[in-house]
Amino acid sequence: MSAPKPLSESTIQEQIVELLSRLSPGRFLFFSIPNSQFISYLPKQTKIRMIAKLKRMGMLPGAADLCIVCKGQTYFIEVKTEKGKQSENQRLFQSLCHEMGAIYLLATSPEQVHRALRAWGIVSY
Repeated sequence: MSAPKPLSESTIQEQIVELLSRLSPGRFLFFSIPNSQFISYLPKQTKIRMIAKLKRMGMLPGAADLCIVCKGQTYFIEVKTEKGKQSENQRLFQSLCHEMGAIYLLATSPEQVHRALRAWGIVSY
């Protein structure tokens, strides 16, 4: 019997969003920061123009995948697979978060996010 296929980052993020959707009502606000992932399948020249436009509109390369706001504190979650690595821009964004007083989590599973939410005092269960 072969080992199960590892989950993709997008599948892990969907699972995390499902968890946050169940836990968030009345507790916290969360949203995704799609940056340029949705344009990865465009032809190269179209992609270059779209990325330039998104940057003019405020896209920040390396911004985390998810943002949570709760009781005056901001939390960012970067989703990776077990073998995934942060880009240089993502490491820079993490440093900026720490400098600005935001909490940053590099997460590989919904369970890890749930543990963090409990540790941060956002949920108690």
